[in-house]
Amino acid sequence: DERNGDFFGPPLNRLARIVDLGNGGQILCSERISALIPERVTFLETVALRGLDVAERVFQVNHSESSLEFPPLRINRTLNRAGNIPS
Repeated sequence: DERNGDFFGPPLNRLARIVDLGNGGQILCSERISALIPERVTFLETVALRGLDVAERVFQVNHSESSLEFPPLRINRTLNRAGNIPS
């Protein structure tokens, strides 16, 4: 949804959660986007994201033929939690 020149809604929330999983220089995308560029992505894992009912399959977009190595996804920042207490 566009309001006053800015965007809002569930797709933007999903995007923010996926981006928050990444490390510096890492490009991540959802399964829906990965289907548009299947030869350029690597499946990483399925993650439960805060505020979303369904777990999201997260993919890394490969920069070149030799994929860069990154630390594990920063999952603890995006898990579905009540405050700081694990469910």
